[in-house]
Amino acid sequence: DNPGMEWLAFERFAATWKDYEAAYGYQEMFYWKMGRAGLCFVVTGMYGIILSSKLIIPNWTDLVNGDEVEEDLAEEEEELPESPTWAPNTWKRAHWLWTGVMFNAYYNFLLEFSYWPIFSQQVYSFIVGMYFLDIFIAMGLESMLCESLLIAPIDVCINVIENTMTMGAASFVDFMVSFMVGLSITMIDRLYLGPAVDTVTTLIPRWKMMFRRKFQARRRMTREEKAAEELEWRRINEEIELSAEGVEPLLGAYSGYSVEVTAMLIFPFLNMFMMWFPMETQITIKYGISTFMSKYFIFALYLPLFQLILDVFILNTQELVFGWKVYDYVSYQRYRFSVRDQRWMMNSKVLDESIAESLQTLDLMCFSEQYYFLVALISFGMLLVTMGVTTFINTNYNFFGDPVMPVIVVIMLLYLDFLQHMLFRAADIRVRKLKWRGLWMTKQIEGTVDDDVAVKLAIGEGRQADLEQERLELQALNSERFRHRFLERNRPWILQHLVELLTPRSLEQPGHDGRPVVEYVRDVYAELMAMGEGTRKPGDRDDISSDDEDEMERARASWPRAPLKGAALVIARLWLDKARKRRAFTRHIQGLMLAQKKDACDLTGRTEAMGAKLVCTLATNGKPDKNAIDDLIAGFEEAYGPNERDVNLWKAYFRGHAEFITVDQAILDANERERVARQSQRPPGAGRATRADDVSSDSEEEDCAFDPLVVVRTSSEGRMLSKWLPPPRERG
Repeated sequence: DNPGMEWLAFERFAATWKDYEAAYGYQEMFYWKMGRAGLCFVVTGMYGIILSSKLIIPNWTDLVNGDEVEEDLAEEEEELPESPTWAPNTWKRAHWLWTGVMFNAYYNFLLEFSYWPIFSQQVYSFIVGMYFLDIFIAMGLESMLCESLLIAPIDVCINVIENTMTMGAASFVDFMVSFMVGLSITMIDRLYLGPAVDTVTTLIPRWKMMFRRKFQARRRMTREEKAAEELEWRRINEEIELSAEGVEPLLGAYSGYSVEVTAMLIFPFLNMFMMWFPMETQITIKYGISTFMSKYFIFALYLPLFQLILDVFILNTQELVFGWKVYDYVSYQRYRFSVRDQRWMMNSKVLDESIAESLQTLDLMCFSEQYYFLVALISFGMLLVTMGVTTFINTNYNFFGDPVMPVIVVIMLLYLDFLQHMLFRAADIRVRKLKWRGLWMTKQIEGTVDDDVAVKLAIGEGRQADLEQERLELQALNSERFRHRFLERNRPWILQHLVELLTPRSLEQPGHDGRPVVEYVRDVYAELMAMGEGTRKPGDRDDISSDDEDEMERARASWPRAPLKGAALVIARLWLDKARKRRAFTRHIQGLMLAQKKDACDLTGRTEAMGAKLVCTLATNGKPDKNAIDDLIAGFEEAYGPNERDVNLWKAYFRGHAEFITVDQAILDANERERVARQSQRPPGAGRATRADDVSSDSEEEDCAFDPLVVVRTSSEGRMLSKWLPPPRERG
């Protein structure tokens, strides 16, 4: 329009070296401008994807302090030599970027396919067919990327492109009907088909091994090969059961829901983009909806409001059908995000190793606003690349043959770098009057929780009840009584993780009293072991015993702390190893026993509604047996050796040999009382024959007379006699 400003749009420069000196008309110049606009789309999209790759795949080695790195390297037995070619983090990013670029070709294929007349005629059939195609695509992505967080942006793009394809229906009514078909498929998928597909996918390894066992060539196997095959079979079954018992099904289902929500929120922006650039993309023109594109935009704009309401019903239905605690899980993730240590969640580097490895980074993001921001940013970048490639196809533009292509790329990169810098600066702006401390700023960065409470108390803000509650909580946390109760309640956990908090180097250092730290830790360990009911406190009188005091507890508290030697050390280590193994094996099967709990008692038929407190315990021949765990451990050691401690192998053996019974807790208490009473009352023996020396004559003289023995009741002998004398006197 302005001839003097043509050089800003590079209109005077041809887009091909062949026509650089030749004359060209307005139509050629128009297509060149459209193609160069598509180049700007591609550069912007790739810039956003590459920038986001550092956020979604962070280099955690750069986030560790130097002291921690040195300590970790000192503890490692073998260190890898430094090499510029060993960069697994860079390889992972490059692999993810390459996968995203390849799928951009798939997005363009879907768009080009939607222009065909056969698609508008059979739009409903193609929608159903693409659903089953997406299942195989998801399986391929899982095998290529192995992380659900990396797969999420690609799934969002597929969802948005498929929604865009429905706009190619013959009329707006057909578009609405196709949307209802897709919505029905989504509901069925999230409630029935999706969990069924996940179950089948999980069972595939078991079926493959069964097929291999049945149809492989018959050959003789050695004992080691049979043991390895049996171990592999048990491992597969264990993984299948763990995947069904853990949080993985809920996490996978909620991940699919988050992908659909993100695609639904991006779809209006893509419609707006196609309205702003109709000549460049030509999508609305080929669909024949350019004149009334506003209807589709309004539909996409109002859709999220009603879709989110429907999602509430679907999530509640999933919670009822599958027993998933969706609300509790989301509330917990919101709490985790609010108390995070790092401003960007992916910098935390603390993964939950109790869930599947492919879902750990997804769980780390806590489905927070950072997760939706990151997925939306990457997805929109991929869609911009798709729109740019579509522009190249429609305008026959070859950016490799454009002489001004390097200039356009450099200008766009400089502009995007400047925009990135300005946005980062804007994220750190603080507005104290609005209590805005910056985007995603954590409380740990600004101050401690105690400081926040102190500010509220000083200024007088907030509700009085909340302030009083916070004051009481702070007072309780700072009291010695709370700390002692905390140690008593969490003593097993502290003892279990004490070894993880102390390194050999720290144990060798001298303490505050000049002794080695290892001796101080040994004393603290003994005090923790002696802590509990019945243990004497400083100032207690020796002649007054507690009603709940146990002689064994007192004896254990007074054991000598000198190191054992010789046979005593061997016996102590043997029994300590057995006790630790029994405790560890029992802890691993708690979830399995809880899953076997029934709704009614197997002996009386009473339910919890009748007032019974049901527990699942081990049994022998249909009767509760508290020693059954020892028999199972003995059988496990006999089958696999006393040194075998594989958790999966133990669980598999436990499932195959354990016998469960659900009983009322009152029955177990009655059995225990009966056992204690039976032990306290010694049954009369058969007796022995009377010997001649046992019958005394009246004429016999007493050989000797014993003086009365005086025993102090508070001494060890006195307490022992006080326990032994009452039963014979009662029987006598």
